Amino acid sequence: MTQPPPEKSKRLTLKSGYKQRLLKSALRIASIVFPQISANIIFYLWFKTFRHATPARELAWIANATPARLTLENGHLNAWIWGHAQQPRVLLVHGWNGRGSQMGAFAEPLLAAGFGVVAVDLPGHGDSSGNHCNLLIGAQALHAAQQAWGPFVAVIGHSFGAAASALALSEQLAATKIIAISMPQNVRWLLANYCHTLGVSARVEQKVERNIEKSLGQDIWQRLALERVVSKVSAPGLLVHDREDDAIPFSQAQAIARVWPQATLVATDGLGHYRIIRSSKVIEIILAFVRGDATPNPTADA
Repeated sequence: MTQPPPEKSKRLTLKSGYKQRLLKSALRIASIVFPQISANIIFYLWFKTFRHATPARELAWIANATPARLTLENGHLNAWIWGHAQQPRVLLVHGWNGRGSQMGAFAEPLLAAGFGVVAVDLPGHGDSSGNHCNLLIGAQALHAAQQAWGPFVAVIGHSFGAAASALALSEQLAATKIIAISMPQNVRWLLANYCHTLGVSARVEQKVERNIEKSLGQDIWQRLALERVVSKVSAPGLLVHDREDDAIPFSQAQAIARVWPQATLVATDGLGHYRIIRSSKVIEIILAFVRGDATPNPTADA
């Protein structure tokens, strides 16, 4: 997990951006002539994960952590652990195409408050094995993490990781609190947004949906609807979402809050989708919630 020199990182970014533009152009054209082939490619890409270089700040966060590895049926799950097993532990769960170290800003404050910390690399991410993932796989990995490194007094998840955490808690993951940062409301919306970004037709999008249903079941959209999932979560929840999030609209957090009576929504401004997990103010609010010092007021601002 070494960081390439800055000039190399820049070249990789430019190269990656060029490939993305080329892929979008190719899919847009192919979707007109070969809609099913295009749908098959998008179906593959939808679950495909991509790893990125770890920035210096994250390397600093995990410098004092102990790496751990859990053998799974189809590979291994990597984790970073701070503190010792006798401390009440908090589980940190990163977002899509991220890694456990992204959540490292929470580690030191939690340690100082007397908690142990476990940050997982979800399957297909970070130093864990694999090259694909979905919410079902993510939730299964969190159950495995609980057996190996739990129990957890709280789970702090970001974006995809928040959704996977909520799904795991709805399936009896033993955590007493959940903090969902920038959590999406609806997986089907995510797919529609992805297809829109690629510029493919509604016809191709429908074919991708059918591919997913064939793979994961006709009822997959209902099973993964976060409004339905959180209704099964009995643990107190804290929703943290930025009003200017350009990846997951703030309105989705509001929709989740309306159907999750055990959760409180805290709104932030100017932190977007990623800076929010490094904000000292957000970390302070979440730490107070984990400790039980205070419950934020409904729709409070951070």
